[in-house]
Amino acid sequence: MMAPHIAVVGAGAVGGFIGARLAAAGENVTLIDRWREHGDTARRNGLRIDGAVPQDNAIAPVRILADDDIDSLKALPPLDIVFISVKSYDTRWAAELVLPYLHADAVVVSAQNGCNEATLAEIVGASRTAGLIAARIGELDGQRSARIETLATLLRQVDSVAVIDNLAGERWSKLAVNAMRNGVSAATGLTIDALDSHQQLRRFSIKVAGEEVRVGQRLGYSLTALGAIPAALFAAATDGSATALAEIEQRLIDAAQRGAVGQRPSMGAGY
Repeated sequence: MMAPHIAVVGAGAVGGFIGARLAAAGENVTLIDRWREHGDTARRNGLRIDGAVPQDNAIAPVRILADDDIDSLKALPPLDIVFISVKSYDTRWAAELVLPYLHADAVVVSAQNGCNEATLAEIVGASRTAGLIAARIGELDGQRSARIETLATLLRQVDSVAVIDNLAGERWSKLAVNAMRNGVSAATGLTIDALDSHQQLRRFSIKVAGEEVRVGQRLGYSLTALGAIPAALFAAATDGSATALAEIEQRLIDAAQRGAVGQRPSMGAGY
């Protein structure tokens, strides 16, 4: 059986990592990136991966195209699997770019930090769309299909991955964590432990997460825990429950204190 032709659109931190790992594993991968200089360098020197520990570091030879070289795909087999790993505002561009080169049964996977599956489905078709949230992959309808299991097996050459049946809920929960963490940390210059040790900023972060949870609930999503804290607690705190607010605050304070001695697990672990 012929190996699938895989494309990764966006060869940055996420797409580059996925593409380089798959290429190093011997998969038939084509990376596509708008930044020609980046592509030329990667083609010449290989794509370097810096892992969390030295033994994860690697340099992988890759086939990489600039977006205006996309027509060279005509000389290759149709694309069976495409990972879209660009900024959310470039989702439509990326999907339209690869659309003419897709196999009839291709699957296009959003490997992005946003809710972009609907945009992909509009362009390539819902039946050809799936989503990837870091270490989780799923179908739009939550089914554990044969192809999603195949994709999970493929991606285990990159990192650990699990098949999920709640793609929209998990992605929205991830966004709630990002909203309460990343923006506040960037705006203040403080670490998560420092944020959680500061009463006003801690409560502001809780409020941000609670608003995100409430919107997700109104959209009909089944939200998962934000870190180890149930999403429902954030919603209750936002609705004025002093008990819920106190419980969240205590959990965050305890985690910040553990972090002070190097024992804090990341609230976004697995994201």
